[in-house]
Amino acid sequence: MKTLITTIVTLLLTVTLTAQNHVAVNTLNYETDVRTVSTKKISEIESVSALTLEIYETSNFEYRNFLKDAEDSHKRYQIGQEIYTKKELVKIFRKGARRSENVIEFEEFLTDYNPKFLNNVSELETVDIFTKFREGTLHAYLDTLPSGIF
Repeated sequence: MKTLITTIVTLLLTVTLTAQNHVAVNTLNYETDVRTVSTKKISEIESVSALTLEIYETSNFEYRNFLKDAEDSHKRYQIGQEIYTKKELVKIFRKGARRSENVIEFEEFLTDYNPKFLNNVSELETVDIFTKFREGTLHAYLDTLPSGIF
């Protein structure tokens, strides 16, 4: 009976110590990961000009491919006090291009969305964003049809 009790106590102590060690190691790894992720996010905040430059340099711009890349990206962009992800900005640009008939309406849409947006983007960049995001929309297709059909 003595050996049975000794065996059970030893087994319980072993399991308890192993579990405590496992928790301590995982907690240390989690804290290291959190510090790494938070440092990474802080360092990746960029101005919107970096995104507009990327849009400008993209030859054969396709919205869906660009959106997929934006979903995988961890970049963040600051406009005034607001911070947007790349995916959010790409969707805002597309929505504005769909709802606008020309660049002036597109600029008004962006200003309504965030009043400080046009402070961060030049007029040429706005025109480029509008034309690239307008491609492939229904309005752009209807604009290419001969007049008199619609």
